[in-house]
Amino acid sequence: MHTVKTPKAILLSFVLALTAAFGIFSLNADVVDRTVAVVNDEAITESELNELLNPISEQLTETYRGDELEFYSAQARKEIMERLIEDRLVIQEAKRLKVLVSTDEIEQKLAELRSKFSSEEEFEKSLSTSSMNIKRLKDRVREQLMMARIFDREVRYKVIINPQEITDYFKNNPDKFKNPKKVKVRNIIVRFRNIGQRLEASKKIKEALALLKNGKDFTEVAKEYSEEPDMDKRSEGVIVKKGQMKDEIDKIIFNLKKGEISNIIETESTLSIFLVEEKIESQEKGIDDVKDDIQNILFQQKLKERFNEWISKLKKDAYISIK
Repeated sequence: MHTVKTPKAILLSFVLALTAAFGIFSLNADVVDRTVAVVNDEAITESELNELLNPISEQLTETYRGDELEFYSAQARKEIMERLIEDRLVIQEAKRLKVLVSTDEIEQKLAELRSKFSSEEEFEKSLSTSSMNIKRLKDRVREQLMMARIFDREVRYKVIINPQEITDYFKNNPDKFKNPKKVKVRNIIVRFRNIGQRLEASKKIKEALALLKNGKDFTEVAKEYSEEPDMDKRSEGVIVKKGQMKDEIDKIIFNLKKGEISNIIETESTLSIFLVEEKIESQEKGIDDVKDDIQNILFQQKLKERFNEWISKLKKDAYISIK
């Protein structure tokens, strides 16, 4: 079932999406209320904090009670406060370094937002119901574009991966770059929902196993006994990677020989018999096959490290007071 977004939800998700690299921010930043933190000469208000905290608090309330709820609520408040402080520091740094965003860039982002609405009237209505006007929306878009631009300049473009790092990572992590073992299998499966059904399922699967042991063709037995919904599509067998199936099945089928039939395997709701038609051993990939993957892994690692270093320096040089 797909969730249909309301116009207000579209507006909120669009604006929040602009902050993906840095976190989230409030749409009601200029509401005058209690100050919960000061970052250099700018205040973070309780309404900003609560706007982000309230949806999380609702989820926590559905999951936890008592001391656990209190603990996780405190953790959530602390983490959101940290993200708000970091966002504020990044915007301040962008302003200090005179990072510019053109009117055309802002209008382009707004055009992307407008395109998600059926009409201009729907867009305007969404603004009013979200306690937002076009000027405030433009200001928020400008700030987020500034944040993205300074992030690129101070973090992303300073991350460099050299060929030797890729080679070293490949040599030091051999198990990450192997095609896993595979088996080609066919199966007979009988399902049950309760104890009564399990007794009937057990009787049925035992009959199937007896026929197989007496030499009857697996395909014929499967057609008669299996409750697999796409049985006809599986007449040629299915290739399964090691670790793909449930543990109780995985351990057995990967220890069978080619052509061997398993005993009955039981899970919480099924009884199964497997025939291994083919065994495919693991194969090592060459560095040329995975160098792009390794580059991406290393890039993401360094990007996070670089951002943490940069934001730590901004914090160290700033005045930060949490009320």
